[in-house]
Amino acid sequence: HAISDGVKNIMLVNDEGAMIAAATSGDDDQTTAAVLASIYYEYKAAEKCVDVTASSNLKSMLFDCGAARVACTTFMRYNSSAEESTILLCVVGDHSTQYGILWNKLKLVSNNLKCLEEIFAAQAAKD
Repeated sequence: HAISDGVKNIMLVNDEGAMIAAATSGDDDQTTAAVLASIYYEYKAAEKCVDVTASSNLKSMLFDCGAARVACTTFMRYNSSAEESTILLCVVGDHSTQYGILWNKLKLVSNNLKCLEEIFAAQAAKD
């Protein structure tokens, strides 16, 4: 029952913006996934400019965009082809969805999907 209370979609997105999985799959979801990944990584890049001596601490963010209200978090990190890659978990709601609902859904789904981390890590080791 993750898609309720104003939540329109929940997606796993890789760091290149490709949608790995989604609760719903509409025509615009791949574009949405790419845009969300782009926004997330722009903020991560900007964070490095604030304190160049520290490693990135950005793990989650909440924001409004033109058509939605979004919560994103780092679902997992893994090494792929000698570089670190990230999978994002994004919860997308309409503008009337409260941030608290998005945040709670994000945490709930993240905890429920922990069992997938081993599968993604095993796949990354093969690549």
